[in-house]
Amino acid sequence: MMIHQKRKNAVVAVVVIMLLLTVCLLIGMPSSTPQYIQSANLSKWNSQGPFNGKAGGWGPNAKGDWVAPANFQGSYTWVVYSAPWCHTAAMQANTLKQLETSTPGVNFITVLTTGSSIDESASLENAVSWASNHSLPKTNVLASEQRLPLVSPRHLLYAASGRAVFAHEGWMAPDEIMRTIQAIGAL
Repeated sequence: MMIHQKRKNAVVAVVVIMLLLTVCLLIGMPSSTPQYIQSANLSKWNSQGPFNGKAGGWGPNAKGDWVAPANFQGSYTWVVYSAPWCHTAAMQANTLKQLETSTPGVNFITVLTTGSSIDESASLENAVSWASNHSLPKTNVLASEQRLPLVSPRHLLYAASGRAVFAHEGWMAPDEIMRTIQAIGAL
Protein backbone atom coordinates (compact mmCIF):
# COMPACT_ATOMS: atom_id res chain seq x y z
CA MET A 1 0.00 0.00 0.00
CA MET A 2 2.83 2.42 0.88
CA ILE A 3 4.58 1.81 -2.47
CA HIS A 4 1.32 2.41 -4.35
CA GLN A 5 0.82 5.74 -2.53
CA LYS A 6 4.39 6.86 -3.29
CA ARG A 7 3.93 5.97 -6.96
CA LYS A 8 0.63 7.87 -7.01
CA ASN A 9 2.29 10.94 -5.43
CA ALA A 10 5.11 10.80 -7.98
CA VAL A 11 2.64 10.63 -10.86
CA VAL A 12 0.70 13.60 -9.50
CA ALA A 13 3.93 15.60 -9.12
CA VAL A 14 4.95 14.83 -12.70
CA VAL A 15 1.52 15.83 -14.01
CA VAL A 16 1.63 19.14 -12.12
CA ILE A 17 5.11 19.92 -13.45
CA MET A 18 4.05 19.07 -17.00
CA LEU A 19 1.01 21.34 -16.70
CA LEU A 20 3.14 24.22 -15.43
CA LEU A 21 5.64 23.79 -18.27
CA THR A 22 2.82 23.61 -20.81
CA VAL A 23 1.31 26.85 -19.51
CA CYS A 24 4.73 28.50 -19.63
CA LEU A 25 5.22 27.40 -23.24
CA LEU A 26 1.72 28.38 -24.36
CA ILE A 27 1.89 31.81 -22.79
CA GLY A 28 5.39 32.32 -24.09
CA MET A 29 4.71 31.45 -27.73
CA PRO A 30 6.12 34.02 -30.13
CA SER A 31 3.76 36.71 -31.35
CA SER A 32 3.87 38.13 -34.83
CA THR A 33 4.06 41.75 -33.67
CA PRO A 34 4.83 43.45 -30.38
CA GLN A 35 1.75 44.42 -28.43
CA TYR A 36 1.86 47.88 -26.98
CA ILE A 37 0.04 47.95 -23.69
CA GLN A 38 -2.70 50.56 -23.45
CA SER A 39 -1.84 53.60 -21.35
CA ALA A 40 -4.28 52.46 -18.66
CA ASN A 41 -2.29 49.26 -18.22
CA LEU A 42 1.04 51.08 -18.35
CA SER A 43 -0.16 53.39 -15.60
CA LYS A 44 -0.29 50.31 -13.36
CA TRP A 45 3.40 49.68 -14.06
CA ASN A 46 4.24 53.34 -13.61
CA SER A 47 2.47 53.53 -10.24
CA GLN A 48 3.57 50.09 -8.98
CA GLY A 49 6.63 49.53 -11.14
CA PRO A 50 10.23 49.34 -10.07
CA PHE A 51 11.19 52.96 -10.75
CA ASN A 52 8.57 54.59 -8.56
CA GLY A 53 10.50 54.21 -5.32
CA LYS A 54 7.76 52.11 -3.69
CA ALA A 55 8.98 48.70 -4.82
CA GLY A 56 12.48 49.05 -3.43
CA GLY A 57 15.28 47.22 -5.16
CA TRP A 58 15.19 44.14 -7.29
CA GLY A 59 17.86 42.25 -5.38
CA PRO A 60 21.41 40.99 -5.80
CA ASN A 61 22.95 40.58 -9.22
CA ALA A 62 25.09 37.55 -10.07
CA LYS A 63 28.15 39.37 -8.70
CA GLY A 64 26.46 39.75 -5.33
CA ASP A 65 25.92 43.52 -5.61
CA TRP A 66 22.52 44.86 -4.64
CA VAL A 67 20.82 46.41 -7.67
CA ALA A 68 17.91 48.80 -7.52
CA PRO A 69 15.95 50.12 -10.49
CA ALA A 70 17.28 53.59 -9.74
CA ASN A 71 20.71 52.34 -10.91
CA PHE A 72 19.38 52.52 -14.47
CA GLN A 73 17.36 55.72 -14.34
CA GLY A 74 18.62 58.13 -16.99
CA SER A 75 18.87 55.49 -19.72
CA TYR A 76 16.50 53.17 -21.52
CA THR A 77 16.21 49.83 -19.74
CA TRP A 78 14.68 46.66 -21.15
CA VAL A 79 13.73 44.36 -18.27
CA VAL A 80 12.86 40.72 -18.81
CA TYR A 81 11.28 38.94 -15.87
CA SER A 82 12.22 35.26 -16.17
CA ALA A 83 12.08 31.97 -14.29
CA PRO A 84 14.87 29.37 -14.38
CA TRP A 85 12.43 26.48 -14.81
CA CYS A 86 10.78 28.02 -17.89
CA HIS A 87 12.11 26.86 -21.28
CA THR A 88 10.68 29.94 -23.03
CA ALA A 89 12.52 32.24 -20.63
CA ALA A 90 15.77 30.39 -21.38
CA MET A 91 15.21 30.92 -25.12
CA GLN A 92 14.61 34.61 -24.40
CA ALA A 93 17.91 34.85 -22.54
CA ASN A 94 19.73 33.86 -25.72
CA THR A 95 17.90 36.68 -27.52
CA LEU A 96 19.11 39.18 -24.91
CA LYS A 97 22.69 38.03 -25.43
CA GLN A 98 22.35 38.87 -29.15
CA LEU A 99 20.82 42.27 -28.47
CA GLU A 100 23.14 43.52 -25.76
CA THR A 101 26.08 43.72 -28.15
CA SER A 102 24.12 45.35 -30.99
CA THR A 103 22.12 47.85 -28.91
CA PRO A 104 24.57 49.93 -26.84
CA GLY A 105 22.01 52.61 -25.91
CA VAL A 106 19.77 50.23 -23.97
CA ASN A 107 20.42 48.29 -20.74
CA PHE A 108 19.15 44.71 -20.90
CA ILE A 109 18.34 43.37 -17.45
CA THR A 110 17.05 39.92 -16.47
CA VAL A 111 15.17 39.67 -13.18
CA LEU A 112 14.62 36.11 -11.98
CA THR A 113 11.22 35.94 -10.31
CA THR A 114 11.49 32.44 -8.85
CA GLY A 115 14.10 29.86 -8.08
CA SER A 116 14.67 26.53 -9.79
CA SER A 117 11.06 25.59 -9.16
CA ILE A 118 7.92 27.68 -9.18
CA ASP A 119 7.57 27.55 -5.39
CA GLU A 120 11.11 28.77 -4.60
CA SER A 121 12.33 32.33 -4.31
CA ALA A 122 15.13 33.41 -6.64
CA SER A 123 18.60 33.29 -5.11
CA LEU A 124 22.07 34.59 -5.82
CA GLU A 125 22.99 31.06 -6.94
CA ASN A 126 20.13 31.14 -9.49
CA ALA A 127 21.41 34.47 -10.85
CA VAL A 128 24.99 33.18 -11.12
CA SER A 129 23.83 30.02 -12.89
CA TRP A 130 21.54 31.94 -15.29
CA ALA A 131 24.29 34.42 -16.21
CA SER A 132 26.78 31.61 -16.76
CA ASN A 133 24.43 29.33 -18.72
CA HIS A 134 23.38 32.13 -21.08
CA SER A 135 26.67 34.08 -21.25
CA LEU A 136 25.01 37.21 -19.90
CA PRO A 137 26.90 39.84 -17.88
CA LYS A 138 26.73 39.03 -14.17
CA THR A 139 25.91 42.66 -13.48
CA ASN A 140 22.69 42.38 -15.52
CA VAL A 141 21.17 39.19 -14.08
CA LEU A 142 19.33 39.74 -10.82
CA ALA A 143 17.51 37.63 -8.27
CA SER A 144 14.27 39.32 -7.23
CA GLU A 145 14.10 40.16 -3.55
CA GLN A 146 10.64 38.61 -3.46
CA ARG A 147 9.01 35.77 -5.36
CA LEU A 148 6.98 37.38 -8.11
CA PRO A 149 4.14 35.41 -9.70
CA LEU A 150 4.62 36.80 -13.21
CA VAL A 151 4.20 35.33 -16.65
CA SER A 152 7.63 34.30 -17.84
CA PRO A 153 9.08 35.92 -19.77
CA ARG A 154 7.55 39.36 -19.28
CA HIS A 155 9.13 42.37 -20.94
CA LEU A 156 9.06 45.98 -19.78
CA LEU A 157 10.84 48.87 -21.46
CA TYR A 158 11.49 51.87 -19.27
CA ALA A 159 12.34 55.28 -20.69
CA ALA A 160 15.20 57.33 -19.29
CA SER A 161 12.62 59.06 -17.06
CA GLY A 162 11.85 55.72 -15.42
CA ARG A 163 8.33 55.49 -16.89
CA ALA A 164 7.21 52.23 -18.44
CA VAL A 165 6.64 52.79 -22.15
CA PHE A 166 6.13 49.21 -23.34
CA ALA A 167 5.06 45.89 -21.84
CA HIS A 168 4.69 42.45 -23.38
CA GLU A 169 4.01 38.99 -22.01
CA GLY A 170 5.66 36.03 -23.68
CA TRP A 171 8.62 35.37 -25.94
CA MET A 172 9.78 38.03 -28.42
CA ALA A 173 12.06 37.57 -31.41
CA PRO A 174 15.15 39.80 -31.62
CA ASP A 175 13.70 41.76 -34.56
CA GLU A 176 10.48 42.39 -32.59
CA ILE A 177 12.49 43.81 -29.71
CA MET A 178 14.58 45.98 -32.05
CA ARG A 179 11.46 47.32 -33.85
CA THR A 180 9.94 48.16 -30.47
CA ILE A 181 13.08 49.97 -29.27
CA GLN A 182 13.29 51.92 -32.53
CA ALA A 183 9.56 52.78 -32.56
CA ILE A 184 9.80 54.20 -29.06
CA GLY A 185 12.89 56.20 -29.99
CA ALA A 186 15.36 54.57 -27.63
CA LEU A 187 17.99 54.43 -30.40
